[in-house]
Amino acid sequence: MAVNEKPRMRILVPTDGSVAARKAEGYALKLARMIGGRVMTLHVVEHREDPLRRLWLRVRNELLEHAQSDGVDITEELKELGRKEGVEVEGVIRRGHPSEEILRYISENRDIDLIIIAPRKMGLLSRLLLGSTTERLVREIGKLVSCPVLITPS
Repeated sequence: MAVNEKPRMRILVPTDGSVAARKAEGYALKLARMIGGRVMTLHVVEHREDPLRRLWLRVRNELLEHAQSDGVDITEELKELGRKEGVEVEGVIRRGHPSEEILRYISENRDIDLIIIAPRKMGLLSRLLLGSTTERLVREIGKLVSCPVLITPS
């Protein structure tokens, strides 16, 4: 970085490829273009241990490989959109539980300046029993970094 050059704002946008996530990606690209920032996109391939692990191991691995491939497609699409907009986009794909992996990524990359999240629609029962990824992230992010979190409309 040159002596007089300001550091560029780093915007994290976790994505699952949903319509709501695509809107959040659009906000991130637009904001990065306006302020000269860069976007980091994080896609988490959900990976949970199954109780019947041996029985389902092969099927599960095939599903994970397919989900990994989808994650590559999602991040590559956003990189291409970024190139068209003149915005640098870095893509990361991880395996695990989405909220845990997003929080882990944030704790490893504390120089993030803004996080843009799209809420995922869940049924009432699922939300009551499990809580949403967005709700958990909003509760936990402040413990890791002191940057704003923007939740886009779904």
